[in-house]
Amino acid sequence: MFLLSFCLPQSCGKKKLGEPIYSAEAILKDEENTLNYLRSTAILSDDFSAYNEFEKQLTKKEFLTELTMGRYLPLLLKSETGRKIYKFHRMWALISDYCRDYIVYESGKTLKYYLMEGKNMPTYSFVDLDGKIYNRETMRGKIVVLKFWFLGCVVCIQAMPEMNKIVKKY
Repeated sequence: MFLLSFCLPQSCGKKKLGEPIYSAEAILKDEENTLNYLRSTAILSDDFSAYNEFEKQLTKKEFLTELTMGRYLPLLLKSETGRKIYKFHRMWALISDYCRDYIVYESGKTLKYYLMEGKNMPTYSFVDLDGKIYNRETMRGKIVVLKFWFLGCVVCIQAMPEMNKIVKKY
């Protein structure tokens, strides 16, 4: 007598990924839908888990690097835990060159910043309105928040009261 055993994908410990928040067809319907999704939903600077099109888990670096090749759409999946999960969706010729270039640019920029995490800040030197100098030496051991803005930026000016509260607190 012998025992024959087999596993179905869902019964052998392999957890199936959730369904997409939006279907790839809806996202890729036209350029406007694609750009709206990329700008408001697919926020690649957030913390997330990443998978290739065959549901093999990838590191964030691997995922972003592959996105810079312009072959995939980062498809956001539903998650029971609330953690963001992305999976590749191959685009083939379903997307405009502008949208493909947008994905390549944004993922490249995000990858660059991701690789900078945990690294020393580059050399800097600023002088405030009172003539006080801020650089790596004068700020050593202190929390440093740099916020760049200009007088013509309405949103920047609106954010100043909140920034001032943070300055007072810390």
